Amino acid sequence: MWEQETCPSFHGGDQLKNKKLLITVFVIVVIIAGLLDLMFKGLFYQMLPESIQSIVSNIF
Repeated sequence: MWEQETCPSFHGGDQLKNKKLLITVFVIVVIIAGLLDLMFKGLFYQMLPESIQSIVSNIF
């Protein structure tokens, strides 16, 4: 029905590729933020039970 030539706002697979790239970057940032939080004993680290905190302290 809609062809790419008649509808310039149709991006086809570009939107899917951009969405996958955005999700990938977001996941990488979250993983890095989590590791930094554990390394520097941030808020997430402080919310963990003490038994898990001791395990994490031995790793980092």
